[in-house]
Amino acid sequence: MRFVNYNYREKKKEKGNSGMKKLLCLAASLVFIFALASCSAGVSVPYRMVQLANRYSEIFDLESGIAAFREKLTYPDFEYELYCETAKSGKLTTYNISEKTDGYTMNACDGTVVMERGGKKYFLLIISGTYSGFADEYADFAHPLDAGSHYQVSSKKRAEGGYEVVYKAEITPQMAGELSEYGVVLGEYIFSHLVVDEKYRALSIEYSTGKGEGERKLLTRTFEYYDDARESFENMPKNRDAKVKIVYTGGRTAEFAVPEGYHIGFYMPDVTYEFYTDEDFKVPFDADNTAISGEITLYAKAIGKKA
Repeated sequence: MRFVNYNYREKKKEKGNSGMKKLLCLAASLVFIFALASCSAGVSVPYRMVQLANRYSEIFDLESGIAAFREKLTYPDFEYELYCETAKSGKLTTYNISEKTDGYTMNACDGTVVMERGGKKYFLLIISGTYSGFADEYADFAHPLDAGSHYQVSSKKRAEGGYEVVYKAEITPQMAGELSEYGVVLGEYIFSHLVVDEKYRALSIEYSTGKGEGERKLLTRTFEYYDDARESFENMPKNRDAKVKIVYTGGRTAEFAVPEGYHIGFYMPDVTYEFYTDEDFKVPFDADNTAISGEITLYAKAIGKKA
């Protein structure tokens, strides 16, 4: 199974689940239909324009002067925070990322990804794909609640610049099924109340559902933008004294240097593997209950490729 990509945009709320929080993987299945807004009041602010302006490539455009941003998401029963700054990986531009929610933190910096949950520290092994690919999975402004065709309800100019605008999207049968965890109901609407600056960059978004705006609040997102980095990533492990050797079917091997005493996770965006401690694939590797010390050999069994 995929250990991480613990992305709030795909997060399934869990009640009492002691295992690693898993993904909804909505990003691959949701179809975003960007309708040019039909404006009933105020100036027209096309929803498509807002979506384009909040792509990471636009936020971190050289002319924007933005080096980092922080997003805070407040749900009825928990909060989540994401910090992102630009970084270099060779000639590629990538991101350093920090995310925090109750009982869980993740830091990704300069090609290294570590997590902490339940008092245990995890070091991510990039089995397939790249660090840049991992970081890029966070480079998506869209939230599952942004699904559907959006129509502008109202808008007004702000004295300090920018706009305050409300959109609504009718909940379709597909949306009702995929977003049931949020409490949406077929035949009602998702309302998105946005505050954007003069460049359509999001400052806040309030989501609600019902027949009218604000009937049942779902989520509030707030954004802060900085002209310099704000996180130091000082807690990243400096020593990697332990070793994990992975043996694949056919004899191919890979070795990873990991911090002593850490548990390990696996990033597998392309091919899914199961890991065992014996070459006959009879004893599954228990990542949650195995802190790495010295050297360990694992045997990888491919169970499928991602579409």
